[in-house]
Amino acid sequence: MKNISHSNSDRADGSPHKLDPKKGLSPLKLFVVGNGFDLRFGLPTRLTDFGKYLRSNEQDIFSTLSGLHGLAAENGDESDLMQWNHLETRMASFDEDFIIDEATYSFDRQDNYPPPSDDFWAYAADHFEDMVNPIIHELPWLVRQWALSIDISDTSDESIEAYEKFGQRHQAAAFITFNYTRVLEDTCQLQHVHHVHGEAEAGDVVLGHSTEFIRRVVAPGDIDEVSDLYPGFETYNHHFRKRQDELFKGICDFSFRLELDRRVDEVIVCGHSIGEADRKYFLMISNLIPGATWTFTPHGGSGGQDHQNIAGLISDPSFHSGGYRLSRLADIIGE
Repeated sequence: MKNISHSNSDRADGSPHKLDPKKGLSPLKLFVVGNGFDLRFGLPTRLTDFGKYLRSNEQDIFSTLSGLHGLAAENGDESDLMQWNHLETRMASFDEDFIIDEATYSFDRQDNYPPPSDDFWAYAADHFEDMVNPIIHELPWLVRQWALSIDISDTSDESIEAYEKFGQRHQAAAFITFNYTRVLEDTCQLQHVHHVHGEAEAGDVVLGHSTEFIRRVVAPGDIDEVSDLYPGFETYNHHFRKRQDELFKGICDFSFRLELDRRVDEVIVCGHSIGEADRKYFLMISNLIPGATWTFTPHGGSGGQDHQNIAGLISDPSFHSGGYRLSRLADIIGE
């Protein structure tokens, strides 16, 4: 791929980014790993795969999520789960028509709503909470169970060999991964690994978006009946909004332990799309290690969405680097 250049070799405080020979520190590569890394390994780790898992194991939650966030198949084919790739970003908003239709259907058939209600919107607010409570309480556990069901040994011998060799070449490197699996630890046999959103075998995992719920502004005198649903929207948003500042503290602790700010000379992004939801992490890493060069591995080459996301990142005034280039993920892995 064609290299692109950028010059900003100074640290945030104006001093040059240098390794300290007095401390005997050697240069270190930092890999930032996304789902494309596991997909290249042959694993079913897309959110469409999670949708398939839910449809088979928790049909009610699957149906509710599909309706709440517009995840239904565009062509009407129930086998089409492509909309589930957008699950996390869609969780920041709601299909209000779906909620109202579901509440209306139930309201018209209410028998024992205590006390008997003729206030539809109050009923709709309670009905919405009843709809989403199972999601709030069970979805994190279901994501973990899905991740645990992915057998990382169920792939080709060629893939296993390539990833084993990748691990052998980069034993000294550090890895920040957004994946729930243990491909890096168990297949690549790597030691310095930090899971940003949790690791399935270790416990809780993080699924969600990074958008805070904002109440709609209405003109004075206008009636916004849907506002009765807002408390439920806010509760749902609270449970599934990633606290990126808190999650970044884990990255900082990992960096401090390995002295990454003083040792890393190159950041290599492997199989991560750098979408809007995760851009803040990359800006934070670039400020943590401002003098490193960056290598990106966009899916789809220079004309795809990944490339547009990279262009948006490197044009951000908060992004700091000592240069950057594009490469192929296959070349990084060494296939």
